[in-house]
Amino acid sequence: SQEYFVDGITEALIADLARTRGLRVISRTSSMYYKGQKKSMPDIAAELGVDLLVEGSVARSGNRVRVTAQLIDGPRDEHIWARTYDHKVDDVLALQSQIATAIAGEVRGVVPGASGQSPSRRAVDPALYELYLRGRHAWNKRTPEAMQEARRFFQEAVDKDPNFALAHAGLADTYHLMGPSADMPDAPAKARAAAERAIQLDETLAEAHTSLARLLHRTARDVDRADIEYRRALELNPGYATA
Repeated sequence: SQEYFVDGITEALIADLARTRGLRVISRTSSMYYKGQKKSMPDIAAELGVDLLVEGSVARSGNRVRVTAQLIDGPRDEHIWARTYDHKVDDVLALQSQIATAIAGEVRGVVPGASGQSPSRRAVDPALYELYLRGRHAWNKRTPEAMQEARRFFQEAVDKDPNFALAHAGLADTYHLMGPSADMPDAPAKARAAAERAIQLDETLAEAHTSLARLLHRTARDVDRADIEYRRALELNPGYATA
């Protein structure tokens, strides 16, 4: 029942680590393939072509969440670093940033040229962020039924807080994948409006710029503007695989 919460923390951690310059961070799509698989660390490292692996676990009880994160030398299957974080759920964004900063700091010590740190994020109501995580969990399934579910979660988050930029970006991505239909002929227009609103609310959000770029490229056929938005997304987050 907490799978969406765990996947959300994993995705956010990948995005934060990708901002560390000098690192090549494997995307969510590739790394999540190993979820639940019984493969050894050396095998995973060899298949992904990486030197270091981050693994962890999440335990949640009421208003508290405990995250255990480990940095592992993949080919050698040796622990380099491990730590446990215990936070209130209403501080989950700070928790994600803290974990990413700690891991990135350890990685910088073993990877020449790695630098940078995760940007700070504004506090978000935990109930709203949970809606966002549920929305992304559904969105990643890519089925028609899941798209409707994702739209409901993102829309509920936006209804409760019209200034929640991540939820607007999620709506944009959802409307784009749903596409125009007899039931929703204005899906492209809704997607464009949501992406532009997300950028207006938070210009530093790589997800929002990527959402708009995808719409400009595939729907409006405005390749030049799409190029500008994609490049801005990569400037904000060089390791954002979607961009």
